[in-house]
Order: sequence, then structure tokens, then C-alpha cells
Amino acid sequence: MKTWLLVLTLLLSTRECLAIGLNTYLSIVEHPPAQPEVILVRSSDPEKRASGVQWMTSGLKVVYQRWRDEVDHPYVYVRGSLTKGDWTVFLGTKRVLKDAHVETTQDFIVPVALLGTETPVDMVFIEGRHSSERESLLLIYPGWEKWLAENRVVRPYQILPGLGLSMISYTETKRTDYSLTAVTAKIAFNYLLSPKWNLGMSAFFTALPLSSSNPDAAVRYLGVNIKVGYKIPSIKPPWSISISAGSYYTTMFVGGNLSDKQLFGFQNLMGPQLFPVVQRTLENGDILMSYFKFSPVGAGAAVLSLKNREIGIGGAYTRKLTKIHSLSFTLDYANLSLDVTDDTIDPKTGLPSIDPKTGLPPEIFITNNSLTLGVAYSL
Repeated sequence: MKTWLLVLTLLLSTRECLAIGLNTYLSIVEHPPAQPEVILVRSSDPEKRASGVQWMTSGLKVVYQRWRDEVDHPYVYVRGSLTKGDWTVFLGTKRVLKDAHVETTQDFIVPVALLGTETPVDMVFIEGRHSSERESLLLIYPGWEKWLAENRVVRPYQILPGLGLSMISYTETKRTDYSLTAVTAKIAFNYLLSPKWNLGMSAFFTALPLSSSNPDAAVRYLGVNIKVGYKIPSIKPPWSISISAGSYYTTMFVGGNLSDKQLFGFQNLMGPQLFPVVQRTLENGDILMSYFKFSPVGAGAAVLSLKNREIGIGGAYTRKLTKIHSLSFTLDYANLSLDVTDDTIDPKTGLPSIDPKTGLPPEIFITNNSLTLGVAYSL
């Protein structure tokens, strides 16, 4: 009797567990977890809206699919409809639909990779050969920061070795002009201190001279940069602007079979630097970057003057290979200008040389121009 009661109790317990499990399952099916949504915002100015186009502005579900190396990158399918006679729809420069002749409203779907909390989308509508309209949309994804935090690459630093082909021209008062073509070795280290702050260090060195205007001269260049950057938070993706400031050091090593009267070059120049950077992330994840550099320089503890400075401009195209690795193609131009006092000792008087016209030590003007085409790989 006791055995039958035990069996009956077990059966009733099992039935209750199954009922609870079934109710839980049905609750999940009927009320699944909320899927993130994107809001589409059109311009408030009717003149900036494409005529005859209706957009689905809410209820746009976020989906996750492969985008470059990120398997679960957030996407949204923008939905719209329009009435055109002979029309073609473009997302930027990418065609969305083929040419077609329609007489009624036609639906279309545009897949867009989300690039931040706000993602701008530029649409172009072409009707026939001579009529076109444009409309800029804004996709707002409140869940971006949460997704980014969950999928952020753990490694906060980046190491970029690289090589470049440099073409250099050097001029100095009372010296023969000098030109050099060489392979330049580069190394850069970037560390993300926070979403807004970063630390950067880089160095370059003339690794292999290829040709020069004076085969008797052996010339090398060395430069070192250290800077801290701040990313302006008000600039929204896909654009970003950062301002960096730090210090810069550069010097020349000049040797070879040169006499004292033939020696040239500058040594141990250093100073502060300002380094603004503008960057844009493309739809496929690649990055375009441009920068400007200004650095007043002097020898050692010399008082800095704006006459003695280096100005640099350049840019890069970065092809993202994985979450960590990338390949960058760079173009850099730098102009160094120096106006220094000639401290050469006059062998006749044993005193510093004097310019008879001014009664002062003569000035030496130095300019150094370099153009480097390079490639770098993110380890």
C-alpha cells in the first residue's frame, strides 16, 4: 500500500513540474524578450525630403549579421515606398533596386550597418535621365553603447610597424642642396585610456638610403612623437575629430667623406606639438583619416620661436581585416624651417663670425621637405 502511495505521489509531482515547464515555455513564446529597435528621423524641412517617398519611421528591428569580421554586427533594414515612373534607388553610390517601370507605390528595403548611436544615411532617387532627388536620414539606435560594451575588443592597445618610401630635399645657407630617396622604418603604439582619451607614441628612422645627390654624404633621420589625444564627443559617427598635444624630437646623422666646410644638417631639435585628426568610418568599416601637425622646435633648451617650426599634413586609408588587425596606406608631408645663428668661429680672430653688413653673427636658413608614401600593419 505504501508503495502505491509513493508511486502516486511521484506521478502527481511530475505532472505539476511538466505543467510549470509548459506554462513557462508558453509565456516565453507569447512574450519573447524585446528586440532592439531603431528610429528613423527625417528632416523637419519639407524641402529636404524626397517627394513621393514614404518611410517606415518606427518599429525597425535590429538584426545581427556578418559585417567584415564581426558576425553579430547590428544591422537594420530600412523600409520605404515610392511612386515613380522610371526610377532607381541608391544608398550613397550603391544601387538598391534595378531600373523599373512602375505605376503604383513600390516597396523597397535597404540594409544598413549601424555605426553608432546615430547613423546618417544618404539616399538618392533618380527618375529618368535628368531628374533626381536626395534625402538624408538619421537612424537612432539607443542600444548601441550596450552592444559596443558587450562586443568591445578586450585589447586596448595597438602596435603598428610600417615601411615607407621617402623623398627628401634639404637646403642650408652656404651649403650645397641635398636630396635623398630612402626607405623609412616606422613604429607606432596607441593606447586607449578611455572612450575619449588616448595615448600615442611613434618613431621613424631612415633605414635604407636608395639614392642621393651627394654619394659622399651618409645621411639618416630620426624622429620621435609622444602625444595625448582627446576625442570630441559632440562629433557623431561616422565622423570623429580628436585633438592631440605632446612633444616632438628630431635629429639628423650626417657622416661620410665630407670636409668641415661641407658638413650640414640639424641636431637635437625638440618642442611641443599640436596634432588635430579628422576621421570618417565608411559603410564597409574602412577608415579615412587626415591630420595636421604644428610643432615649434629648437635645439635643447633654446627659446622657441614660431620661425623655427615643423608643419606636417597627411592622411591614411585603413582597411580593416579583423577586429584587431588592419592594413593602412599612408601619405605624409613635412616641412621643417629653421632660422638660426651661425656660431662658427673665425679662424683669423678666434671669435664668432660677424656679418659686416649687420655687425651681427650671420643667420643660417635651413629647410627640409619630406614626402613619404607608406604602409603599416596593426599587430
